[in-house]
Amino acid sequence: MKTRISLIRSKEGLSQEAFGKRIGVTGAAISRIESGDREPSEPVVRAICREFGVSYDWLTEGIGPMYVPQSDNDIELITRAMEGKNENKKQLIRIMAEMPDELLDKMMEYLESRLK
Repeated sequence: MKTRISLIRSKEGLSQEAFGKRIGVTGAAISRIESGDREPSEPVVRAICREFGVSYDWLTEGIGPMYVPQSDNDIELITRAMEGKNENKKQLIRIMAEMPDELLDKMMEYLESRLK
């Protein structure tokens, strides 16, 4: 997995520090992962997949394509919502699109906790 993480970082053109910042860890943590001194935790693996659109199976096992194909269905749903008459839906999509990832993650944690 360390080689695949290094490959993602290289493809994105990011330093270890910048890569770590995008997923909520330090550059030193990325260095230890890439050198094999430390295995990434499950939350770090999930953050990499989410942040960079990488397939979980590819990252963890080297199986399948590197990137998750973007769903045409998701694009259709967003397009329909933006073309619709409900201004609240449109505003919510705009807010989420501009929201910093850290804040969006906290919002999702809150919403998921309310669904339990």
